[in-house]
Amino acid sequence: MLWTSDPNLCFDGTEEVNTHQDSIRLKKYDFIETVDRVIQQHRGIGLNKFSIRFRIWPDYFDYLDRWIGFAVASKAKEIDIDLIDSTDLYENSYHFPLDALDAQGSSFVESMRLSDGCIKPHPNIGGFTKLTRLVLRFVDIFGDLSDLLLKCPFLNDFHIHDCFGVANLRIPHQLDKLQTLKIAGEDVQTVECHSAGLANFEYTGAVIPILLHGFSKLEKASISVREGENTLVHAFTEFPSILAVKVLNVFASLWGYNDQLHTLTTRPHGMFMHLKHLTCTIFIFYDDLNSHNGLVQLAHCLDFAPQLETLHLDMDYMRLLDHCWNGEATGDGCHMHRHDHLKTVYMSGFRCFRTQVALACCILENSVVLKQMTIEPKFKSYSSHRNSNIPVYRIHEWAQHMSERFGEGITVLVEAPLQL
Repeated sequence: MLWTSDPNLCFDGTEEVNTHQDSIRLKKYDFIETVDRVIQQHRGIGLNKFSIRFRIWPDYFDYLDRWIGFAVASKAKEIDIDLIDSTDLYENSYHFPLDALDAQGSSFVESMRLSDGCIKPHPNIGGFTKLTRLVLRFVDIFGDLSDLLLKCPFLNDFHIHDCFGVANLRIPHQLDKLQTLKIAGEDVQTVECHSAGLANFEYTGAVIPILLHGFSKLEKASISVREGENTLVHAFTEFPSILAVKVLNVFASLWGYNDQLHTLTTRPHGMFMHLKHLTCTIFIFYDDLNSHNGLVQLAHCLDFAPQLETLHLDMDYMRLLDHCWNGEATGDGCHMHRHDHLKTVYMSGFRCFRTQVALACCILENSVVLKQMTIEPKFKSYSSHRNSNIPVYRIHEWAQHMSERFGEGITVLVEAPLQL
């Protein structure tokens, strides 16, 4: 049998949520028997990847211990254990056996992903001397996470998503090989990273203090602010540690009950001086889409990126009640500084609402080397019915008028039939 020496053992025991509990238990038992049988007959050499995707019952924790022990003894390079909501279903969460994982042979583990369980790091834990990638997802952490991180000297990629027990995340300076750090969740209250080689940083959560020491190599960042009335301004102003990035992705929101245009204060010298590529996804919660001023705040944010070359803007209107604006197409009410490097602009969800028109006109007027502006009426995150009845004819008409006015080509991307 070929699988007795297969280098990749990946077991998926997921079940439909609505299946009867007795049926689930039976299928789980069949799954456990299958995994046990494969492991017993496998030669246990040349193992590259060992993966378990399984919603486990507490009665079967011993089996999982045995499977992980097999993976370690077989010198697996990649271990991926996803217990799929087991933490929410059962009082007794599975304890990922860190001490077993760092036993003899664990130095071969290069990538480890643990999901839905708990870990208990401690100062005397052994070393993961070859581990370059660590992903913790929905893991309860009892103890000091630094005790684990310090034993991973070659860690290059670290993700921590919605984990409990780490209010203050500290990345020690000993992790000088760390290049990618991704954080998501509401439990983390502060982040302090001392890794001098960090090049890629991603954060999803509330506005919190984030200190990235030695960030001269940081080139790419992604910021998604979950809470607050006006997260667009927060995303640009509350994370000073990302000022050196060249590529920035921002996910933010604007709310209809906060109509006052926020005034952005002067940023520290050099803020976004190196930023060349900006991707911004904005979720807009306004009932009257032609009266709010929130979107023009983006023009003020662009003032802090004088070297910007490309702007990719996705606008998703969560309350689509209005149609195109019928007023004069001007940039009044939207102001930004001259841009000498902005060459390419793309905007999706463009329906010629008033602030969309104002922002587009402002960019066209102040971008002296702009080569192409592309607008797409389609909303990126909606199903087909949300993108029906698009007034494409009127959008084309506006684009033609603006092209003649500013002398710049405007391309309209459409997949919908013309609505006259």
